[in-house]
Amino acid sequence: MVTLVSLRQRPQNVPTWDFWPARAGKPVPSLDCRGHATERPPEAEEAQAMQVLVTVGSRHGSTREIGAAIAEVLERAGHGVTILDPDDVTSIDEYDAVVLGSAVYVGRLTASVRALADRFEAQLAEVALWLFWSGPIGNPPRPSERPDDVGYLVRRLAPVGQHEFGGRVERSELGMAERGLVAMVGAKPGDYRDFEEIDLWAESIAAKLHARPRAGRG
Repeated sequence: MVTLVSLRQRPQNVPTWDFWPARAGKPVPSLDCRGHATERPPEAEEAQAMQVLVTVGSRHGSTREIGAAIAEVLERAGHGVTILDPDDVTSIDEYDAVVLGSAVYVGRLTASVRALADRFEAQLAEVALWLFWSGPIGNPPRPSERPDDVGYLVRRLAPVGQHEFGGRVERSELGMAERGLVAMVGAKPGDYRDFEEIDLWAESIAAKLHARPRAGRG
């Protein structure tokens, strides 16, 4: 018997990526916040379902967990969801929409996300695209400036929506150089992600997808 475990309720000492079926490219199961299978509401079956790719560049797994939470909400709303690592994306022609996410380090998006944007610039500019990034830590969040890479991607790809989420920093996961960067920012390490905020943003995406006409893929 296979037990499905929510990323937000995973057992201790188990690597995050064990619960991220990125390389399998499998649809996301419908789970509640406790990792239990849920039924879709009737209205989700009646509304127009879209095929959505969720692809996230993450370094220590925390941004990947944000992507998983977004995928869970979209699937529960009735959309078909596939999650892949950016390096594993070979085509986006079969998707009606893409949610592209990235961790931010030293003011830059991950190399895998930047490479994906280069590979599929024309297609991403045409598909319904949502962009998010995570990284700021502390209260107030630091750094406060939007990464230069984000502005560059927005100009190139014109996403339907974009959002910044707080990040998570655990000193035990950091190398010496990364610890130095955190010290320069002057923020206390910890988990500054707000999963209620993440779920609300994902719900807004789900609603907008239901309202969009499905593009023909001939």
